[in-house]
Amino acid sequence: MEKKRPKHHGVASLRGIDHVPCSASHQPGRFGRLFGALPALTLERKVLEELAKSMREEGGSGGDSDTPAGFTFLGQFIDHDITLDTTSSLDSQSDPAAVRNMRTPTLELDSVYRGGPEADPMLYDQTREGRLFTGTRENPDDLARNNQGTALIGDPRNDENGLISQLHLGFMRFHNGVMALLEDGKVKGPRYYDDDFREAQRLVRWHYQWIIVNEFLPFIVDRKVLTSIERDGFTIYNRTTPFIPVEFSVAAYRFGHSQVRNSYLVNREVGELNLFRPPGLTSFGPVPPSNVVDWRHFFEFGKIKPQRSRLIDTKLATELFDLPFVPDSDVPALPMRNLLRGQTFSLPSGEAVACRMGVEPIPTPKFGTGLEQNPLWFYCLREAEINREDRLGEVGGRIVAETLLGLLHTDPNSYVSLAKCWRPTLPTGRDGEFGMSDLLRIAYRHGR
Repeated sequence: MEKKRPKHHGVASLRGIDHVPCSASHQPGRFGRLFGALPALTLERKVLEELAKSMREEGGSGGDSDTPAGFTFLGQFIDHDITLDTTSSLDSQSDPAAVRNMRTPTLELDSVYRGGPEADPMLYDQTREGRLFTGTRENPDDLARNNQGTALIGDPRNDENGLISQLHLGFMRFHNGVMALLEDGKVKGPRYYDDDFREAQRLVRWHYQWIIVNEFLPFIVDRKVLTSIERDGFTIYNRTTPFIPVEFSVAAYRFGHSQVRNSYLVNREVGELNLFRPPGLTSFGPVPPSNVVDWRHFFEFGKIKPQRSRLIDTKLATELFDLPFVPDSDVPALPMRNLLRGQTFSLPSGEAVACRMGVEPIPTPKFGTGLEQNPLWFYCLREAEINREDRLGEVGGRIVAETLLGLLHTDPNSYVSLAKCWRPTLPTGRDGEFGMSDLLRIAYRHGR
């Protein structure tokens, strides 16, 4: 009998799942708007369908960027750390102020830690104090799972495929590795907490935030935009408390869908596997030992050249046009779902947002059904497509960068707020520097 696939993505969008409790450590937030005064762009369904069909990557069209492929999945991991919408629908209009965000809108790894060992003991190793629980009898290099194969993690969406699953495992092991380093006295710098678990949690969070600011954002946002924000401050994310703009979550941050490849070299033994189509990476189930990811093929470790993400452009891999975990009754194509999501949240056009930001709108392709203005998601991709720097441009890049940086600036516990001059303190052999390759080295050397 064929095993039914979980429908974690069949509710509101590829971000929404049913029956996931909110964080026990912080109150969940609301979504909001950056450009609430701008009129919504309302398009007929046939116009959206034509636009969605035009986005299929045919015969290897598009190309590779200079961004290591692992950052596609780090971007997904970050998204699952700060947003979870379980209530909105593709079939009706949604008011962002009325939609509850079931994740905390702070970059604190809520999806990994949840409420901590006391509130969520099923996530923690009861035989080793302060450690997260990982592995199964069949595969110690997998997430912990119950007897039905369901992952025991803080956000079930991170078991969507074998790559995001293994990346979540990497962060769990990173925490365990930092615990070991603390116990061995191998961490430099002052302690903020006497308790090893809380100190490890702080270090993990701050190094994660450092990676977002110093490695992730420079790979995806035009350097001129980042320099402008650093020099002149925020121009659109001017808030005193953290919130998630729908222009970010529903449009600009969905740039990662265009970075996805149809298949990935997982390790030298198994070779390339499709992301979803058989024979592919496991979705919502145990990871076979043969499919354990060799991260040297996804991040820069120095000896092996990693595979690259696809360019940020208006073309999407064919894998994303027929997702196995989307119910048959739902819209089958990911681009169509994204375009419909922009309609249900009444997003303005990309051109209107550009004008409000004081940016000259880019020329965009016009389609036979009379499309005169472009949905914000498509506009951000098109802007990146014509940006010779191979990054999100002024509109998409500023929405993404100011939101992520804004979350750090409005979080009183982030390294940006508590220690502006702080630099990474974990041992890497690169004093004061830290990236995803360093995180994974510590995870797998010390975090078993």
